[in-house]
Amino acid sequence: MATQATLLALLDATLADMPRLSKQLLEGIGAALNHPRYLPLREAWGRRRGAFLIEFESSLRPRLARAKRGENPFKPKQFEVQSLGLVDERHALRDVSINHVAKLCQDPSTNELFQLTNFFKALPDAQHGRDPNWLRPALFAQAMCDALWGTDLSAQAHYDLMQGAGNALATSLNPLYRQLADILRQANLAELVSSQEKNRQRPSYNTGPGALDTAAQERALAEQQRRLDQPDVGADLFSRLYLRILNDPALLPPVKAQLARLQRAMGRLAQSDPSLLRNQDHPAWRLINAVASYGAAFTTAEDERLKAFLQFLEEQTRALVDAPNPSTQQFDGLRRLLDAFIARQARTTRLPSEAALAAIERDGQRAQWTELLHSQLDVQLRVAAITPSIRAFLQSIWMDVIVQAMVTHGHESAIAQRHIQFVDDLIDSLQPHPDSRDTEELRKRLPGLISQLEQGLDSISLNTKKRQAIVKELAKQHSQVLSGKSIDVPPAEAMAPFDPNSLGNEAASSLQSLLAERESAFASVWAHANVDRATLPTQPNPLNDTLSPAALAEEKLWLHSLNVGGWLHLCIRDHWLTAQLVWTKDDGQLYLFVGQDPMERHTLTRGALVQLYRFGLAVNLEQEALVERAMNKLMQDLA
Repeated sequence: MATQATLLALLDATLADMPRLSKQLLEGIGAALNHPRYLPLREAWGRRRGAFLIEFESSLRPRLARAKRGENPFKPKQFEVQSLGLVDERHALRDVSINHVAKLCQDPSTNELFQLTNFFKALPDAQHGRDPNWLRPALFAQAMCDALWGTDLSAQAHYDLMQGAGNALATSLNPLYRQLADILRQANLAELVSSQEKNRQRPSYNTGPGALDTAAQERALAEQQRRLDQPDVGADLFSRLYLRILNDPALLPPVKAQLARLQRAMGRLAQSDPSLLRNQDHPAWRLINAVASYGAAFTTAEDERLKAFLQFLEEQTRALVDAPNPSTQQFDGLRRLLDAFIARQARTTRLPSEAALAAIERDGQRAQWTELLHSQLDVQLRVAAITPSIRAFLQSIWMDVIVQAMVTHGHESAIAQRHIQFVDDLIDSLQPHPDSRDTEELRKRLPGLISQLEQGLDSISLNTKKRQAIVKELAKQHSQVLSGKSIDVPPAEAMAPFDPNSLGNEAASSLQSLLAERESAFASVWAHANVDRATLPTQPNPLNDTLSPAALAEEKLWLHSLNVGGWLHLCIRDHWLTAQLVWTKDDGQLYLFVGQDPMERHTLTRGALVQLYRFGLAVNLEQEALVERAMNKLMQDLA
């Protein structure tokens, strides 16, 4: 059976097994939550139990349908380059819970998953990432996460519920994975898969300070105890180490070419500076690691950012390569130039998101602007001859329209000023117009006024029912004004704080009832700026820190070590990506990352980044640097 036909057979078998899987999972979760530890979650599970089967399958089936069309079910949503995907603490802990459950599911099905992973690696269009297996446990953990999600649970409670359900999913998936492994065997794909996972133990060597000196000593013992300071031994050690550097499979060809150019200068430095072969933190080795680390962030040599970096590197290394006696200071200076270039390039990368970032920063002033506008409107409207219903509309919904315009476009923007002017224009339009010329002028102005009203309501996504109530009430009052009738308005001096229950007018009462029910969430910048919001809550719920002081100090130190231009491996929205930090807010509460695909942009709150780091879902790129990998291989040879 061809590999593509086998893939379809695997997916069809998964779809066919879904009723059994869903039912067994439902029963397993109920049994698992009987444990006293999960007693507080029983009520939440009771609310979800009735709809769990349909919620689980409705989340899983579209992913499998994408896989049958040849699309990676784990591929994240593509955003426009000007948009941002915000990840807050709730999103981060959701990813953590999925990762936790996926790991629980691996142990009972280790051999079957190993075979499936090998099969997916062998597909013609294999996605060679951390795990190319489209049917890995994370797929089912995502569906279970969606089925258990709900606004009635805090992020921590949802995480606890996922933990309680994790073993039930592991037990339910094991029969499915055994069935999928049988399909692989029946397809005669034994040459592509292994029956058992091979856990090879690699020798462990010291790569800390002094490790290069240790390598030299082992090499010297193998060659009749020749001393490290003999030129031929030192040169031989350097040559062998650099050979392994250039043979590293993680290096792209153009990166390898630039490192090869530096070999001559490094060799000359080794002759005059013995510390190069004794100290892996030598500025020259740090330069090599910096070049390799940046190059490792890219999957193709055609990336324009990598091309620009390598061109800059070539221009800056000419003097160093041609120098007959290069110095340590030259290598250190070159590394600092590279760091500055990377940071500068990162700042340029963020430019398409500047508008969204500015909106994010202005959103921090929302409360201040709301308070200021509330006090100003309160003074202005108390003496205005308008009905209580219009006063309440201007003090609530229209105030949100003004603040939203300030957040999105700036507090001095033309659109914000127009919305502020709208208050005076609306009040004026509701005043008596005894002169026929004034009445005719008002008739001409009303379409523009209503158009501006509609645009403002659009900006805060006000629902249709409330919009219609507002427009109907205004139309009624404008009709009275145009016909020469006066609107019944309470005297300004007798005006008391507005009470919806005091209204006698049925239409006004209906309007005020709608106003009293209006949501508190619609004015959020995430709802209206050009920002992907998915399931983002209006106010992110911070999570309690329960770690030891030492662990919290380590997290703080890690956050402090993050520099603009640095690359990280991140698991965001159930998807691993390699992303560059291109911006941090001044107060350190927001971070902007751009992926290897420049279209993939994510802003992370500080709390979200901490949660990902805490559970191993945010990892600095190249934690084991190029030089250390080469040293490990050299020591294996010497041993």
